[in-house]
Amino acid sequence: MFAFRVILLLGISFAMYKFYGLSAGLLGLAISLGKILYSLGYMKSVKIFKSSISKGTIFTKDYTGSYKNIYIAFQEAETLIHKFHLQNDYKVIALYFDPETTPDNKKRACVGIYKKISTAEDKIDLNLEDFCKEPKNGFKISNFESTPALYATWDYVNNFSMLIGIKKFYAELHDSLKNKYFRKNYKIESEEVKVCIELYESNSSLKFYVPLSQQESFLIHDNFKKKE
Repeated sequence: MFAFRVILLLGISFAMYKFYGLSAGLLGLAISLGKILYSLGYMKSVKIFKSSISKGTIFTKDYTGSYKNIYIAFQEAETLIHKFHLQNDYKVIALYFDPETTPDNKKRACVGIYKKISTAEDKIDLNLEDFCKEPKNGFKISNFESTPALYATWDYVNNFSMLIGIKKFYAELHDSLKNKYFRKNYKIESEEVKVCIELYESNSSLKFYVPLSQQESFLIHDNFKKKE
């Protein structure tokens, strides 16, 4: 009888050890997962306010298709920046013209390279300019003036954090534009926008812009010209 009780107590003790050991392991896993999600910005909110997008020159290619596959165009722009050693002053830029509800085969965008023009001394790299002027390379060169815009920024950690930031920004933009007080405050007439701009600051941050005026100057996709 005594031996049976000892064996029973040992069995219970072992079961409790396994249970609490498993609980501690699950707790540790949950804490680690929480830290990862926090570092990626999952718990972070996006704040939209008024700023401006600086005057600049952009070298872009037209893109039509699902936005999920647009990363190929991003890779081409990044390759071009590295090819001409322009990492310090030139950024990858994307202009989106259609909402997610648009059929994939009709979604339009332009992706390429942006050079901020702050002063008359800011010059365009001639090698890049010559490359983009070659018709066979498929680029177009456009210029725009400094323009007031809705603005938000998101810290870049890795590609996962970037995707989280993009999703959060467009959700916040959608909700903000439905708010009549928000539109009144920023003098926005409609819930719809004609163009959204993403500017990639290397591996440090992602900036979002929605021009509040002169939106037509950003409608550079050839499809707009065909409609005219």
